[in-house]
Amino acid sequence: MYKIQNQLDTLLNIVPLEKLYLQLDKSDYLLGDTIWYKAYVMDGTFSTPSQLSGILYIELSDNQGNIVKRARQMLFAGSIYGDFYLDPTTLAPGQFTLRAYTRWLQNFGKEYIFEQHITISGDFRQEWTVDLAPHTIDDSSGRHAIHMQMKLRNINTKPFQTKPVVVKIQEKGKNLFREKIVVDTSGILSLHFNLPKKQNLYRAEVMLFEEDILKAQFALSEGMPEKQYDVQFLPESGHWLANASNTLGIKAIDSQGKGVAARGIILNSANERIATFSTKHKGMGRVYLPPLPVDHYRARVDFADGHQHVYELPPPIVNGVILQHGATSSNRDSIHLKMVSSEEFLSQNGSQLLIGQVRGIMCYAAVVKTINTTFQSSIPRAYFPEGIIHFSLTASDGSILAERMVYNSKPKRPITAIIQTHRPTYNLRDSVALSVSVKDSSGKGVVGNFSMAITDNSQYKINKWNQNIWSSYYLGTELRGAIEDPGYYFSKKEEVAEALDNLLLTQGWVRYDQTLLEKKASFAYAPEPSFKISGTVRNAFGKAIEKSHLVLLSTGKVNLVVDTLTDENGRFVFEDFPPFDTVGFVIQARNKRGKSFNIGIDLDTDAAPPKWSPSEVAEPSHSWFVNLDTNLQQRIIDQRAYQRNLRTLLHQADPNTIMLEEVTITEKKIIKGSKNLNGPGEADQLLGEEDMVTAGSKSLLSVLEEKIKGFRVGFYPRRNGRPEFMVNDKKARLIFDGIDLEFFYDPETAVSQNDHLLFMKSYLEHYAGEDVLGVEIMYNPKYNSAYNTRFLSAQELMNISPVIGTDPVYIEITTRGGSGPFMRKTPGVVHFRPMPFSWPKEFYRPRYTTDNKQLAIEDLRSTIHWQPMMITDEDGKATISFYTSDRPGTYTIRMEGVDNDGNLITTQQELTIDDKTAKK
Repeated sequence: MYKIQNQLDTLLNIVPLEKLYLQLDKSDYLLGDTIWYKAYVMDGTFSTPSQLSGILYIELSDNQGNIVKRARQMLFAGSIYGDFYLDPTTLAPGQFTLRAYTRWLQNFGKEYIFEQHITISGDFRQEWTVDLAPHTIDDSSGRHAIHMQMKLRNINTKPFQTKPVVVKIQEKGKNLFREKIVVDTSGILSLHFNLPKKQNLYRAEVMLFEEDILKAQFALSEGMPEKQYDVQFLPESGHWLANASNTLGIKAIDSQGKGVAARGIILNSANERIATFSTKHKGMGRVYLPPLPVDHYRARVDFADGHQHVYELPPPIVNGVILQHGATSSNRDSIHLKMVSSEEFLSQNGSQLLIGQVRGIMCYAAVVKTINTTFQSSIPRAYFPEGIIHFSLTASDGSILAERMVYNSKPKRPITAIIQTHRPTYNLRDSVALSVSVKDSSGKGVVGNFSMAITDNSQYKINKWNQNIWSSYYLGTELRGAIEDPGYYFSKKEEVAEALDNLLLTQGWVRYDQTLLEKKASFAYAPEPSFKISGTVRNAFGKAIEKSHLVLLSTGKVNLVVDTLTDENGRFVFEDFPPFDTVGFVIQARNKRGKSFNIGIDLDTDAAPPKWSPSEVAEPSHSWFVNLDTNLQQRIIDQRAYQRNLRTLLHQADPNTIMLEEVTITEKKIIKGSKNLNGPGEADQLLGEEDMVTAGSKSLLSVLEEKIKGFRVGFYPRRNGRPEFMVNDKKARLIFDGIDLEFFYDPETAVSQNDHLLFMKSYLEHYAGEDVLGVEIMYNPKYNSAYNTRFLSAQELMNISPVIGTDPVYIEITTRGGSGPFMRKTPGVVHFRPMPFSWPKEFYRPRYTTDNKQLAIEDLRSTIHWQPMMITDEDGKATISFYTSDRPGTYTIRMEGVDNDGNLITTQQELTIDDKTAKK
């Protein structure tokens, strides 16, 4: 017992865990919206603000896993707030994943980070909506005979005009079917077509054109009936025991991983019915099995749409022990556990140890001595705090024999919040003041850190079972996979106790695994309490240099000069930096004699984003405009109007103008010291000093591959050519500080057809991004003609033709040394531009006074107010103020957070707005 307790205590001390939660103003968005978030980083055991990490990373990824937004932020007392603007000019609608993590949490895998799937709808360029009926598919003729029916509507609710519509069914640009149909004002479009039997219907897309303009595009599968289901049968103790009563958890899901209703029967090898079952909340349930012999068992499962599938059950074990819990016990003060063992196990084993731990703390332990195959125990719930209790039955050598998870719910929340308005009623564009009072169970006010979102119910319909800080901390971070409607499990519904136990049966796992102690030695990431720059100084032979003197200078707005010495291993660290947004650093190292000859600096890598596997990205969502909900349609119309009005308010634009993609005009980049024959900055594409410093120690070749559109290795000429560096279809020619690299290449010495490519590659790999001030690409005749005249011979000029694209593309490289391709890297110097820190922005809120209440611009905000930092005083009080919009109806107020003792709170209530005085 003491050995296990010591192991758990050591685990908490050496491998402490964090839990992370983000409150968002909404859970789904439109293009043009802003995602407002408040992050809470908490201790994994006590829910107090984390003392481990001081930096947080937040990412927004599309359904291909591409990161479209990323922020690094400094935490203050375990929390920070921020935003991501969903720019309609750069993003497309779809399913996105919002992730947040610390460097320390990256050691433990995906289950330990915060993750939330977000739907983004409402492309401003989308004009049509499609009401799509389910497809009728007949495969009996040896081909897919598909009948489609849809109704086309204008998203702005205007009448649909009679017009010809071209329908194409495509896969990766290849036409599978094409038909032109004249659609009348009813918008009804019906068609029947055949596709080969070998055609994968899930890869095909439907495309609707009007006068060669694509008006709508969606997956053919959106109208197909669901045929792909999966059902898992999960024994209560990890395995089920032959000749004993058993409980198996059930989880039925569709192809998107969503729970579905299912019912079925359990059959043995003789096809005899053993038991029946049906799932309940979100496709989860359980089946009770009587004592059964070893046999082959399977389940025949029926789904709501009429499909039926057969699934194999895991085989039972003959010798062992299981741990069972009565989820619907009438005694709510105690937890009832039953241990059932085989006769053989009973004869071979004496006593076992039953332990119960919550978030890594052992709260209960008892020696179990059994003389019968069945043993029951009743344990007071008061022994345990709120949360999931992980019960383990272990052998005398510490090996785990059986496990069971049980949720312990306390009758009262430790703190409560009361939100009061300063008036009973409010009108449009009215000033609202909310008084917030947070108290503990004794009625005493508490100091805490909270956040509040207020949204308009007419535009955004809140799912009351969405994730909140309470469900995230006590459930989401303790269970495998995504939890559908996590808030449901903390409601007061009678069936919740069994539904919550079904969830633990199907998605439970061991979070506080003692093997983490063994894995710590291989952890890739140390805790990051603050930003630091570290690395190693070595000589030309790779040997670490002790007591090397380093000086760090900042470039940009921040003026900073610091120095340090390397330790006996050549290691150095610069830390205690103030937060910065955009800054670069230059680090210079010298040896003991003050010389930088034959010295190199190897910087530790900055915070690169994790690589998520395809299984970890958001599932592709249905096209938002297909079977568009009327509330969402109105929200999109309002959003368009609100964005137009906001532009008028902030930029004095004409409110009647159509919102176009914003074009930002910036000053042309100039590369200092450039030998560009057209003049500095006169190029088709340019990489400036900022781009090169950001690249750091990456080779120049890697930079060109990443940054120059069309840069690649190809064959030139196309037929019977040799491999060359190219930009699109033009052969590349490298110019270093105005010196043509070809001058130094002797084709007579070539030993293979790769010789010229390897010659150029050696130079591009020799230089790092930090060795270069800039790169200019001269591709079109406007810019490359001057280079042709300077560097090509008369014969070469005769053999090229800009018309057919046989002229070269010139890559002018300006090095820091400025001496052409002879330059070597500056000894003992590195240039480094880290990922900047993001600063929180203030939520825009209008302030209506007597003077501006008559503005004709309609206020159609969906998020009425966002208060990310709401700190209560010693009496537990805080005051929030905002103005209502031009929409009467109901607002929802959602408040979440944590007090200084780690007590969590989440509360929700409504506020009614009357339509009495709009714009007097």
